[in-house]
Amino acid sequence: MTQLKWGAPGERQYEDGVDRGVLYVDDVGYVWNGLVSVSESPTGGEHNANYLDGIKYSATMTAEEYEATITAISSPQAFDACDGTKSLYQGLFATQQRRKEFGFSYRTMINNDLTEDAGYKLHIVYNALAAAADRNRNTRNSDGNLSPLSWYIQAVPPASYGYGYKPTAHFVVDSRFTPGDILTQLEGLLYGTDATEAQLPSQLDILNLFEAFATVQVTDNGDGTYTINAPDNILVDNGDGTWTIDYASVIQIDPNTYAISSL
Repeated sequence: MTQLKWGAPGERQYEDGVDRGVLYVDDVGYVWNGLVSVSESPTGGEHNANYLDGIKYSATMTAEEYEATITAISSPQAFDACDGTKSLYQGLFATQQRRKEFGFSYRTMINNDLTEDAGYKLHIVYNALAAAADRNRNTRNSDGNLSPLSWYIQAVPPASYGYGYKPTAHFVVDSRFTPGDILTQLEGLLYGTDATEAQLPSQLDILNLFEAFATVQVTDNGDGTYTINAPDNILVDNGDGTWTIDYASVIQIDPNTYAISSL
């Protein structure tokens, strides 16, 4: 048995900072300069209790939805259509127009008590719509303070493709647990490369990317033993000479038998 220990070096982790904002409109990515914050405020997830004869006998949770507030000093010109602004002629714009759907990605940094570069999370948001927001126009003064802009956004989840999760509009990729090859390819899609333009990969694209690098291969050695090749995060060392396979497409039938299939 292993005794719990608190405050071990490197285990006091926290998130601090947001950067690499990207707007995706019509399958094209645009740098979002001046990003100040992304305040996530999901709705739903409320507790509904059911009673029988005055006694609580069950409880359900309502569906949870991704909502957030984006705060920035400025926004890409491509965001105008998402903010209800339509170009009529060169230099002439009409506001309060139909708002365009968009995708959005941003990065949050992970620090701990040993380093400020412990990792990061990539946040990928699909099918977002921005609500109308207040705009404060203040006279210039000696303070020189900028007035940030804010947009409240809601998102509609795409289909879940039967991968064992409920539909969601928000994917998170944690660099601490993601193989480097996957991160490289995913960031190449999100941010573009020397040969390709930035684009918003579909959720199925991302799932297929992880699936391609997370294949479990079982080889029968012919002597009653087997060799298993899989990423480190899938094979768990039990510390007693045995291993556990922890993977979405692996079903444990009994302590010594597994059924392995393709997702």
